Amino acid sequence: MLANEVESSRWKKFLKSVLAGAVGPGRFLWRGPLSSQAICLTFDDGPDPTDTPRLLDVLGKYQVRASFFLIGARAAQHPNVVRRLVDAGHVIGNHSYWHNSPAKVSARALVEEVRQTRELLADLTGKATNLFRPPFGALTIAKLASLWRAGQTVVHWNRNPGDACSSAGMLDEWFRDRPPQTGDLVLLHDNHPHARIVLPSVIESVRGRGLEFATLAEWTGLPMPEACGKREIGGDLPRMRSTSGEEVRERGREPR
Repeated sequence: MLANEVESSRWKKFLKSVLAGAVGPGRFLWRGPLSSQAICLTFDDGPDPTDTPRLLDVLGKYQVRASFFLIGARAAQHPNVVRRLVDAGHVIGNHSYWHNSPAKVSARALVEEVRQTRELLADLTGKATNLFRPPFGALTIAKLASLWRAGQTVVHWNRNPGDACSSAGMLDEWFRDRPPQTGDLVLLHDNHPHARIVLPSVIESVRGRGLEFATLAEWTGLPMPEACGKREIGGDLPRMRSTSGEEVRERGREPR
């Protein structure tokens, strides 16, 4: 890593630390308590119809609960995967409806996407979520204030192995060189196979050092998810409006 990249990373961590200390974990969270003796695995950009179920198989085998930030349009396409996440005891969060570039979305439009996704997830699971992670982690002060007014807990991270832009081999090497520590909030993705492939060795390494795994619900004091119960599979979905105002029935439409 170049010197200016290291300096930028340190500056961002400092700003996150100041913000978290000022507003508390109920509004902004970027790492967990050092006393937790646990790490939190978070997965973005799902649900994926292939990779997410396979990842859930691995997490179930090792009895690890994680937190998933779901894109609304993909959740609408794959409602059974969303229900399986909740039924398995994982925590779900909001990752916007379209995952657009932050520079192209106003604060008002972002809050509207958050509302759409929140209502969709509540319809699919019977439970609303106030956890939100911005696409690419990018936010302005105006967007942050708007999200807080909308009652959202904004979640960032302090460990990013870059799995979306690497291979399973590179990801495995990253974790071996930088083993997770207590309180780490790790950013991963469930629309790629890389995390699923390396998770067994990561889980064994974490537990071998006396640590365990926590969810965001445990670190923010939110209630743990309950099973969805029996709902009609493939039933009608609520009508949604895109940020441009177009009304659509969101089945089969990919995020832009």
